Amino acid sequence: MNKRSYQSDNTDKRRRVDISLLNLPTDILVICFQQLSSTDITNLSCVSKQYREELIHFVFNKIKCTWYDLIKLDPLSVINGLNRFISQVRIVDSYSYGEWQIDIFPVLHTYFPNLSRLLVNSSSSSNWLKYRKSNAITGLTLYYEAGHHESEIATNLLSSANNPKRISHKLVSTNAKLFNLFHLDNMPNLTTLTLNNYHFNWENDASSHLTHLSKLSLIDCTWEYPFDLSQFNINNSLTQLLIQYTNNNSFILSERFTKFLENPTNFQRTAIQELSILFTKFDTSWLKPLSTKQLARFIGDNFPNLIYLRLSGWLLNLKNFNSYMSLLEDNNLKVLDLCITDSSSSTDRDNLIHNILQQSRTHFPWMKLALRTSLYHSSPH
Repeated sequence: MNKRSYQSDNTDKRRRVDISLLNLPTDILVICFQQLSSTDITNLSCVSKQYREELIHFVFNKIKCTWYDLIKLDPLSVINGLNRFISQVRIVDSYSYGEWQIDIFPVLHTYFPNLSRLLVNSSSSSNWLKYRKSNAITGLTLYYEAGHHESEIATNLLSSANNPKRISHKLVSTNAKLFNLFHLDNMPNLTTLTLNNYHFNWENDASSHLTHLSKLSLIDCTWEYPFDLSQFNINNSLTQLLIQYTNNNSFILSERFTKFLENPTNFQRTAIQELSILFTKFDTSWLKPLSTKQLARFIGDNFPNLIYLRLSGWLLNLKNFNSYMSLLEDNNLKVLDLCITDSSSSTDRDNLIHNILQQSRTHFPWMKLALRTSLYHSSPH
């Protein structure tokens, strides 16, 4: 009996393992911290010296700077030796001279040896990237914020002043910013691409470009003939695709976008696993109806690997949701996330949604249905 008691005590001691945030595997921490803001992570690192030492690479993995900051960096004291933790740089000021005349990539990779993601505030087309090369960049975001000032940096100005001259954007060009996938041929390891407010019009080409591109996000982007959206996926490498339009963007009313919705894969079977098509801050009269026919196009044979579908800002009559049940019973989805504008005249939407969710757990228990109505409601003026 004593022996049994001794073994039991040892077993209990072995089971008493102190578990804290710092004991979690790094992969788990990355997932957890994706749900937190930078401020939250910084505050957490201030809990103790141990937390600060363990979380330092999360606190300093992202920085933002101007073109002037990068050009004037002191290689002997780059951010007090913390540069090895930096994996993402965001250049916050739009500066067309710098894009064309200053090859910033050697500077970035010299000062930030672990850099893999770059965000550039650019008011220009993507042509300048044809003359830039990087094997280390795996994620690229091209966006534009007019509220940021542009740095006018010339060689004589840098040598004679402590700060660059600032000029505000009094006039913003109305010309479309053109993007061409071929401009990124010198970034062979790029896997993630985010484009904001670009226009596509290049011709179809059988050549292989960006063979590793797996995640594509297009925000307020437009296109015209002969371009087809499937040209981003010539190699069938895409696994995640996000398309978003905001603030009554008239492109969603165009024939080109309508044709995309009617045939989203251009008759090709894709490897896409996650698909998101979002309409944000639109007048109700502008919104696209989410018919059963339209939903079937997103979960049909051309999306055999699709497991996550997110649709936001679409019109849907909640009273008719039963007509979608049989369609959803035969699919591979694991998550269907719907944020819709209810076109019915129901006065009890909450109860209606509750009943729909209950039915979904019975009809397709393998799939999680998230259903809610949009908080943004606006009528045309």
